[in-house]
Amino acid sequence: MRVCGGGILCPSHQPVGCEAAHLTIRRPQRHRGPQAPLITLSAEFGRVTLQYSAVVQELFDRPRRVGPLPHATHKGVAGHPGEGPYVVLYLMVRDETILQAAYLTFGCPAAIASASMAAELAEGRTLSEAGLIGETDIVAALGGLPEGKEHCPRLAVTALRDAVPLDGGEDR
Repeated sequence: MRVCGGGILCPSHQPVGCEAAHLTIRRPQRHRGPQAPLITLSAEFGRVTLQYSAVVQELFDRPRRVGPLPHATHKGVAGHPGEGPYVVLYLMVRDETILQAAYLTFGCPAAIASASMAAELAEGRTLSEAGLIGETDIVAALGGLPEGKEHCPRLAVTALRDAVPLDGGEDR
């Protein structure tokens, strides 16, 4: 399967004009039994193979809460479009409670899953509760991430904190 660097199939990819780095993802057969807790989604970069948890694979294969959110009252951004991975998180807030959360992202499967999980964890919480969601909460909810992917939940948390006015300020 050909995938743009954003982890989303690139239907409009053309040899010229698509700025995303492409990679080929190979999915080996699922391992079964108590000795193999990971379902592997292997993204091969040279000779390095990354193994993702079943939760990460599920969020990559079937992303949930993908935005933009039309009636968002808060928006948080982390990273810079065109300069590597980034996350845009949209929140619809009423009476200090996050009623709906959605995201847009450009990045690897871990970045997509981290942004999706941040939206999922934030939904239904108050703004102050959502402001306490940290990188370790996202990693734990994802069932872990491969070494070298620590920046993905950090990016999602940065976008969440950008969207949540911890100082009691106005909507963003």
